[in-house]
Amino acid sequence: MKHAPKIKTKFKKFSVYLLKFIFIASFLFLLVWFNSKETSFNVNKLSRKEKKDLNVFLEYLLLREGGIYVLFGNKPIVFSSLCIISRERLRKNSENIPAIIKEKANRCKIKLKFKIEGWEKVQKHFKIKGKYLLFFKKHEEAGIADVYFINKANLISVLNEYYDIFKKRIDFDFDPLTIINEFNEDNSKFWSLVQRDIVLQGLIFGYGKTNSLLFEQWLKTDQKNKQTIEKLGFYTANNHLVDANIKVNYQNFPLPVFRSFPNDVILEKYKKERQKIIALYRGRDPLKVTIEKLCE
Repeated sequence: MKHAPKIKTKFKKFSVYLLKFIFIASFLFLLVWFNSKETSFNVNKLSRKEKKDLNVFLEYLLLREGGIYVLFGNKPIVFSSLCIISRERLRKNSENIPAIIKEKANRCKIKLKFKIEGWEKVQKHFKIKGKYLLFFKKHEEAGIADVYFINKANLISVLNEYYDIFKKRIDFDFDPLTIINEFNEDNSKFWSLVQRDIVLQGLIFGYGKTNSLLFEQWLKTDQKNKQTIEKLGFYTANNHLVDANIKVNYQNFPLPVFRSFPNDVILEKYKKERQKIIALYRGRDPLKVTIEKLCE
């Protein structure tokens, strides 16, 4: 029994060493895991110009078009039609451009600076998570590209929540879980009908039922009634979409663009989402935060 204290002392020393070993090993494991997680997005493989062009692309898609609410919030979709050629070439090619596409392209001052190549040239380094869909429909002859960014879960939720409205307006049954797979198919009957319906577009863009129905009514009424409704506050600001002098960043970006009355429930929801998103980016590299959320 006289050796018991020595045994206890040795055991204590062994325990201390073991705990130190476990702590150091755990720390090294986490360090390696974190670094591998960070480099798996291949941000560091990009050149300075590639990073700059990618940041320009993401700034427009996320901050100006509202894609950041698709990435981090409850907004299902953002969409934009953008010039992919110079304004001079666009004018020269005017006769060959379909009227509907020409109308879309006629908005842009800032949009000429938005280059989809900023994503196309670097996308080989990234794999977008399955919950998101990012794709372009190019109209090469017109110099226009339609850009779509979709949160599939948010879109399914909207299709389920407003199923009766969709069914009534398109006049046939559909499965919300599978119909989203047809979104980027040109021959999809469902999405072709949705894209021609103002109310259904409002729903999939995350504007809410009330705002979508009111917007349709506002479009159909005469100019006098339009002005009356606008004086009641049915208004939106979208200058940041067309004016490059209006600066945006990840600590100061606009709400999604849609007409609503003051204190609208949907608008208030986006205000809360914006504050949470600002907190996520605060003090961090915006590109890394975005890629970590967007990509596997």
